[in-house]
Amino acid sequence: LFTAVTTFGKLFFGMLLALFLNRRFLLSNFLRTTVYLPSVVNTIAIGIVFTALMHPSRGLLNAVLGVFGLPGLKWLTDPSIAMLSVCGIEIWKWSGYIMMILLAGLQNVAPEYYEAADIDGAGGWHKFIHVTFPLIRPAFNNCLILNIIGGLKVFDIVLATTGGGPGMTTQVINSVIYRSYS
Repeated sequence: LFTAVTTFGKLFFGMLLALFLNRRFLLSNFLRTTVYLPSVVNTIAIGIVFTALMHPSRGLLNAVLGVFGLPGLKWLTDPSIAMLSVCGIEIWKWSGYIMMILLAGLQNVAPEYYEAADIDGAGGWHKFIHVTFPLIRPAFNNCLILNIIGGLKVFDIVLATTGGGPGMTTQVINSVIYRSYS
């Protein structure tokens, strides 16, 4: 479950970010750096920060929900949403890395292809499906493989946030192995 959710999420958000930040505008370089930055921060540190942000009674996320009149959630202690919360942290951390790989692929697409698509009357979606995606498929495939491998070998974010709990709802392959030998 962790591998499937995070692979889809990182590829989806990484692609959206890459398409958005492929354009030149005033803050594009700043935004690229800001989005990429979480991928170079230590995962244990991110886990500790998000454990505090997602605290059921004192966490910033529940305080923000309270401002809008919504009830707070037990992000990392409720068995029904704990795994999705950990997946959300992982997606947030690595989407910028995926964005950079896809952005490099997007910047290698020659503008002549888009000009030809414009002459043929293609809209934005058709340009993406028939021009952009086929030309960045090697970068996309690399991201897909990296995400699957990363999802199967994850351990640190689970250990830092939930330790595999509550109960065993956020157990992944490596945390099961860790518990069996400790």
